[in-house]
Amino acid sequence: MLRALPLLSPTATTMFTVSLRSLSLLLLIATAATEYLKLPLLHKTHHTPSTTPLYLSHLHNLKSPITSGASSGSGQYFVSLHLGSPPQHLLLVADTGSDLIWVACSACRDCSLRSPGSAFLTRHSASFSPHHCFHSTCQRLVPHPRHNPCNHTLLHSPCRYEYEYSDGSITEGFFSKELITLNSSSGKQILLKDFHFGCGFHIAGPSLTGGSFNGAHGVLGLGRGPISFSSQLGRRFGNKFSYCLMDYTVSPPPTSFLVIGDHQNDDVSTSPKMSFTPLLLNPQSPTFYYIGIKSVYVDDVKLRINPAVWLIDEMGNGGTVIDSGTTLTLFEESAYRKILTAFKRRVKPPQRNYFIETSDQVKCLAIQPVNPGSGSVIGNLMQQGFLFEFDRDKSRLGFTRHSCALP
Repeated sequence: MLRALPLLSPTATTMFTVSLRSLSLLLLIATAATEYLKLPLLHKTHHTPSTTPLYLSHLHNLKSPITSGASSGSGQYFVSLHLGSPPQHLLLVADTGSDLIWVACSACRDCSLRSPGSAFLTRHSASFSPHHCFHSTCQRLVPHPRHNPCNHTLLHSPCRYEYEYSDGSITEGFFSKELITLNSSSGKQILLKDFHFGCGFHIAGPSLTGGSFNGAHGVLGLGRGPISFSSQLGRRFGNKFSYCLMDYTVSPPPTSFLVIGDHQNDDVSTSPKMSFTPLLLNPQSPTFYYIGIKSVYVDDVKLRINPAVWLIDEMGNGGTVIDSGTTLTLFEESAYRKILTAFKRRVKPPQRNYFIETSDQVKCLAIQPVNPGSGSVIGNLMQQGFLFEFDRDKSRLGFTRHSCALP
């Protein structure tokens, strides 16, 4: 689970529905009534970049592939980018549940990423530069570091970071800047200068070293904080991004895309078929994209779940997060038991948004319980087949089955 540690009243409703052939789970969620960068979410396929680079000033959007990690046993989706001069190819987990962008670096110790090409080689890049600890960009890490990033005994002390995830996994290293190269949907190279990221020299914990991380070189944080990928590029592209996660079981895999910027060129954000729900803000966990759930239906039958289960309390506990970096969907225990019971009564054939194959002829419900107050998470399996548009300026989440291939 890739969610960073934390350092509202809806007025109307619409239905976020996942339709099944014989079964449906429906979440009733609170609603409010140019150009872009499109990055493919590749299926672990290396794309040869165009030889003609374009700089950001020539574009108004970015669009890049997203990769399913299913072929390596991972439940994550990866974004492909090229870092450094000359560029080194890397796959990063697309994670809306954290802010920091980081890669395993050549100085990494105690890391599981030891295969050739599994780390960014800083010594081979002419454009790599760690931030000084007193640089204003280093201060954006606060309150994430658990220690002072500056060593006052050193004249040229680099900006140190320690970033922790909800399961206790951590990455430590130097907060740095680089040149990144992204492949647009037209095959052109887009060069971005002064890209801020973490160069990890210590990586530990189940989320970052276990099977779910297989094939990844790091994490592309897409959260709401100032150091995230969506924040660094958002100011240039209207503070909006979107993605559609394709079915990970299909072979050959369909291409998914991460789009940074306005999706109007695809006639999506202006489509009447897109529904919107407010993005709620939790001051205690400002990284996350919270939505409000009103009710849960299984096969058009409303479940009797206490509405308080879905609320963010005054201490910042609870609520429901949309998280592309978590595979399974997590519901608080009381809600989970009601949903599980309803599924047991009605389920016939297994379905891709709700079930995962753990072994031959064995399917498991891809929903897990969490303790009260831990909050709920809509994971990437349940997100498959929907186009999600995160509009940060309007503080709303758009979603639609249209313009996204059905799983």
